[in-house]
Amino acid sequence: MQTGQFKEMLKTKPDIFELADQCINNPDQITMLFDIINTEKSSIKFTCEKTIRIISDIEPSALYPYFDRLVSLLDSDNNFILWGAIISISDVVCVDIDNKFEKIYEKYFSYLSSPTMITAANVVQNAYKIIWSKPGLEKDITKKLLNIENYTYYIKGEVSEECKNILFGHMLDCFDKYFETSAMKMEIVEFARKQVHNNRDSTAKKAEKFLKKHNKI
Repeated sequence: MQTGQFKEMLKTKPDIFELADQCINNPDQITMLFDIINTEKSSIKFTCEKTIRIISDIEPSALYPYFDRLVSLLDSDNNFILWGAIISISDVVCVDIDNKFEKIYEKYFSYLSSPTMITAANVVQNAYKIIWSKPGLEKDITKKLLNIENYTYYIKGEVSEECKNILFGHMLDCFDKYFETSAMKMEIVEFARKQVHNNRDSTAKKAEKFLKKHNKI
């Protein structure tokens, strides 16, 4: 299938999961997905991004040969493309036999300090996947997550403490997924105890649940 035909097919709004399977079985179409994201102005580029995200989840090894192209999407000026890249990279790390992620490690986690909370949230919500795949990075990743307390997030140009409270809730969810193997249990527990008094009810409840689950109350 030529690129032009592929684009026309995308305009028919095919089932996204069937499209992902099709691309997995036809690697040339994965190349087309990236090409369209980088050149197309219409909404089909978002269909391509969603397809890449599904492939990263169900068959990460099919996407690994395109790891560098995936990383290039981190520089996208479109937030939806950027957010998708953050998620997909975290999925593909589990097959990173050449340790390519280490080369972009600092860049990836630099998005924790993005003034846009959703960007930081996507990193937080998917950090546990990287830790599961690369446990040697756990201590430093945990430090980076805990450092979120020192960042500032904005909504419509205004500083938002609520954004940080939302992120704290995501952090608790993330910590819960690897707490038992963490090298920083004391620091995580200290963080959780502080969040019991968080002004955001859902975050405070997550903190209580976390502490009870891990027998720290």
